Amino acid sequence: MARKRGVLKHTYTNPGFTLVEILVALAVMSAATFIIVALYTNAMSLAEINRCRKVAASLAEERMADLVRNPGQYRWPDLQSAADGELIRVVPGKPARMKPDPPKAMPLDSRMYKREANFYDGFLCEAYVKAPANAPEAGYVEVTVAVRWTREGRDYVFTLTSAMPRAILEETA
Repeated sequence: MARKRGVLKHTYTNPGFTLVEILVALAVMSAATFIIVALYTNAMSLAEINRCRKVAASLAEERMADLVRNPGQYRWPDLQSAADGELIRVVPGKPARMKPDPPKAMPLDSRMYKREANFYDGFLCEAYVKAPANAPEAGYVEVTVAVRWTREGRDYVFTLTSAMPRAILEETA
């Protein structure tokens, strides 16, 4: 039998995917899955940071309201001996604490309750007072509440500053 010289024509009768097409599709799907998982993880981390900031803002507002409502529960420093614009720490008295209390409405499940209590234990409230820099004898003082917490090895601080009548402080002395 004589062989014909020339190009051999192959006809494919099995309409399937080649190995290269399958590998390319697998690589595309892997990359897409990796991107989606990374975005989800990042979104969860941002949601946790946002929750912490929201709680810190709420705790700062509560502490500021307590400072204005119950100034006698705190030991206020003498602002006359302070340097101009110096922040001086306000020390809590016996009933007041700088560690915030968890909210009154807590989950009933014991594991969830412990989780929430531990979450709130990570926050620390501090209060500072200073006389206004431009008017040290003004009828008000600046009060700053700082809420500190640590998340994933990083320190965060939320501060809230307000004015408070000096007369309230003089009544407590």
